[in-house]
Amino acid sequence: MERVKKVSESRTEQTYLIMNRHINGYGRLFGGQLMEWIDELAGVVAKRHSECEITTACVDQLNFKTAAYLNDMVVLIGRITYTGRTSMEVRVDTYAESLKGQRRLINTAYLVEVAIDQEGNALEVPGLIRETAEQEMEWEGGKRRYQFAVEVAVYQSGKMINSDLRFGYVRDRERIRLSQTCAGTPFLVRGEIFVAYRCADCGRQTVHILCGNDELGQSVPVCGSEF
Repeated sequence: MERVKKVSESRTEQTYLIMNRHINGYGRLFGGQLMEWIDELAGVVAKRHSECEITTACVDQLNFKTAAYLNDMVVLIGRITYTGRTSMEVRVDTYAESLKGQRRLINTAYLVEVAIDQEGNALEVPGLIRETAEQEMEWEGGKRRYQFAVEVAVYQSGKMINSDLRFGYVRDRERIRLSQTCAGTPFLVRGEIFVAYRCADCGRQTVHILCGNDELGQSVPVCGSEF
């Protein structure tokens, strides 16, 4: 039975007070300091969802909207927006809070966290239950960002894929062997290893996800199944 968890089960909020050590020469919060806080909070959210150790795979977006200043209270709110097989996308919204409790948004970030064991091997994570229209919209956005990341990686590896190719969970665990002569170089996207190749029989271009520590040529198709 597939494990699933609600967004609310891992939602995390953290508050900081901006002090002298946090500001730059212009009296504003260091961008690097805020990035550290965002990374820490995203890690807590991912740990709560996956119930295991995690590592940050990438920062998809980090948008600074306005500045925060000395003595401002900074509130970070993180939540899971999308889950892959072993990866989790975490959205972190950062607000500056006034003494009257009014908040203004100063940053929005999306980070990708990967669940790992003690040896650093990727682990499967629980799925995500979407209970509201907003959570469903975030899920669809995360799906598009994931597919875009794979397509960019394929392009950068020198392999082109069909524009209508779909990526998704591996439903069928049956292994297939790829021809060493037509397989491309494996590449890493969000903690998962992919390989682009052209089928020696039909000439079709496709992408496969490599499972665990399998050698090139042992893979499982991910195209054609639901994300």
